[in-house]
Amino acid sequence: MTNVDAGIVSAGKTVLAGGTRFIPSWDSGITYNTGTAAGASGISPDGGCIITDIDKPVVLLGDFGNWFERSKPQYENLPASFFYDVKTSGARGNGRGDDTTAINAALQAATSTGKVTYFPH
Repeated sequence: MTNVDAGIVSAGKTVLAGGTRFIPSWDSGITYNTGTAAGASGISPDGGCIITDIDKPVVLLGDFGNWFERSKPQYENLPASFFYDVKTSGARGNGRGDDTTAINAALQAATSTGKVTYFPH
């Protein structure tokens, strides 16, 4: 950050003070910290801590030209029959049930038939 009033503001409350400084990583949400976050350990219910000692591959450090990136796959050349819908295996996706078994079955079925697994909205 360079000369900012507030680094992160949520619901009108400043969760990360501004200023001029480098932030290696930021963590937000309900997390369990084992002392690796600056000044934090235990459960952080409202989130917001700076992570200082994450192991990163050497190629990701330093020059920003070393970031790995990959385009999202495009499937415009595949027919609809080449996709395996997870709902075919019984996934409901309604937010109330556990679809783990159905999703695993769908992933196995798609893999064994050489299809692309599709998760509908």
